[in-house]
Amino acid sequence: NSAGAVVFLPKIVDILPWPIRALLRLKEAVFPFSREYCDRSTLDVVQSLTDNKELIAVLTYNWGDIGLSPSQCPFWIQSGVTDHYLYGAYYPVGGPGEIAKHLTAVIERHGGKVLVRAPVEEILVENN
Repeated sequence: NSAGAVVFLPKIVDILPWPIRALLRLKEAVFPFSREYCDRSTLDVVQSLTDNKELIAVLTYNWGDIGLSPSQCPFWIQSGVTDHYLYGAYYPVGGPGEIAKHLTAVIERHGGKVLVRAPVEEILVENN
């Protein structure tokens, strides 16, 4: 079940989230992380580690962030995204609406206008 051509990263194991590293060790996987795992889909690798459907769902829940289903996504990409959430995902204080609120202030300070639910006929860009 190849997930397509990927670049081999010799130190890929370092970016794997600890639950995946633990599962691989339980299965007595060979380290450093082998190309075998890099070339496989997330679903293929996780199913080789467990047949527990709930655990598989937990380990692959964030596939929507990547835009590929676990059966299509290379395992090393899923691992990096999962690691991001385990050790440092960020969320704006006050929610994502704060980004728009602060961008609006900057746009208006520079003479622009921010309109919502307004029909658009044309977008003009100058000095770009």
